[in-house]
Amino acid sequence: MKPTQQPLGQQGFSLVELLVAITILSVGLFALAQMQTIAMKSGTVAQKITAATSLGQEAMEDILSWDPSNPALNTTAVSVVYANNVQVTGAGSFNITYATTINTPAIGTTQIVVSVVGNGVQSVVITGYKRVV
Repeated sequence: MKPTQQPLGQQGFSLVELLVAITILSVGLFALAQMQTIAMKSGTVAQKITAATSLGQEAMEDILSWDPSNPALNTTAVSVVYANNVQVTGAGSFNITYATTINTPAIGTTQIVVSVVGNGVQSVVITGYKRVV
């Protein structure tokens, strides 16, 4: 029995076609690897911002729970240290400060601005108000 012969040009891939296919596949895989790297970096930044925001909210809630007659709420102060070197696993260390402005936005009200700064993260600022009358 004689094997059937394929018509000319139908015998498979040429070496050039194979090289072009491998090149296209390589470019696609490289782009996928770059995208994965960027996604991992973005996840790390998001984790740091989330930790900073959580620390700021916690500090703000604590300050808002202070007694209205607390002297810290009845004087204007800038950059008062709330906590330094707060370590958060996987996010690094953070410094927390607050500022108070009395009679803002109204008489008998103190504006409280909490700032959280960490390594590699822009400052997270949270503003709250406490009635001190």
